[in-house]
Amino acid sequence: MKSSGLPNEGVLFVHAHPDDETISTGGSIATLAQQGVAVSLLTCTRGERGEVIPPQLAHLEGVGPALAAHREGELADALRELGVTRHLYLGAAGARAEGLPERRYEDSGMVEGADGLPHLVPDASPGCLCLADFEEVVADMVAAIRTTGATSVVSYDERGGYGHPDHVLAHRAAREAAGRAGVGFLEAVEDAAQLERWVSDPEAHDAPDDVMLLDVTPVLDAKVAALRAHATQVTVIEREGEPVSFALSNGRVRPVATIEGLRLVDAAAGAPESGDPEPETRTSRVASSLVSLIIGLLIGVLLTINHQHRLTLGEVTIPIGLIVSLLVVGALLVGMRLVFESRLIALSTAVGVAGATALLSQEGPGGSVLVPGNVEGFVWAYAPLLISLVVLAWPKLPTRGGDRMGVQPRQEGSSL
Repeated sequence: MKSSGLPNEGVLFVHAHPDDETISTGGSIATLAQQGVAVSLLTCTRGERGEVIPPQLAHLEGVGPALAAHREGELADALRELGVTRHLYLGAAGARAEGLPERRYEDSGMVEGADGLPHLVPDASPGCLCLADFEEVVADMVAAIRTTGATSVVSYDERGGYGHPDHVLAHRAAREAAGRAGVGFLEAVEDAAQLERWVSDPEAHDAPDDVMLLDVTPVLDAKVAALRAHATQVTVIEREGEPVSFALSNGRVRPVATIEGLRLVDAAAGAPESGDPEPETRTSRVASSLVSLIIGLLIGVLLTINHQHRLTLGEVTIPIGLIVSLLVVGALLVGMRLVFESRLIALSTAVGVAGATALLSQEGPGGSVLVPGNVEGFVWAYAPLLISLVVLAWPKLPTRGGDRMGVQPRQEGSSL
């Protein structure tokens, strides 16, 4: 375990909502800023679904745009206290992939499930972070890394700290973006008791060699002032003779940590080399869509030709060709969404299948058609369209790796 070796060039902190940067890494941010490191912050959402603590501000709760605007002001005040001069919002100028119009990623919200773990709220907005296309989020983060010139990225651990769905997504996307941009990735160690134990006993059997400890006592005033700036979400508690503490909307009180830890997960790798995926660009998206369209056309032609095949077992006739064709269409489109995590690729494939079916449904020179007016022909003409609509409209298919919600986090306030 090391207490030195901190990033000494450009560092980009990636957090899900306003106030997360201060609660999780406020001391680290202020320490690096005081050391002259170029510290930048990327905030993914504006915390539209946060719970509001002060009664005089209660009218903001549940009013997304109003609360978002207020929390933007709180965040600006907090960053002045921490010494951060470069701040970006994901999807906005400087943090948006080339060729895409700017957008706002909204707070996904969080609810405690029957298992006691954080889950995405049932009424999450279609524009929220967790339901966004993962590749789009990563591409935007890569743009932020390039805009800020960061050589290291810091975000949550794989559990998202205490498990908020937006935190988990931010970790996954930030780590992926750091890899694609060829920069280092560090995660915040937020278990205060564990950090204190490592400080008191550096030889502890569970003390890792890749954690950098920071004594943030010299910047504690700045951290506390930044916490106080987030008045809608945080209540700072100061009592004479006691450590400064704070409470969230759930009323749970905890001390303001004087030790923070950063764990190096992926060392900087330099510019991406052969074998490393390049950030997605408009050209690559067009090329991928074109390839998907061609694949859809070829599959559509093959299935249209064979969808009339039947299998007779005794007196029972099974439309085996139609059944197999529909299964192939469903598997193909679901596979496209799972592998590429993009509706655009699946849509291009669906258009290809539909286009081939429509083309081959036309009468040929001899008057015959490959899609005759029988039951199989009727089903084949319309069922692929229905399958396409279901796959494309589905809010979010499970992602590769399955780690978005499969975590065992500590439970904290529900509004961060």
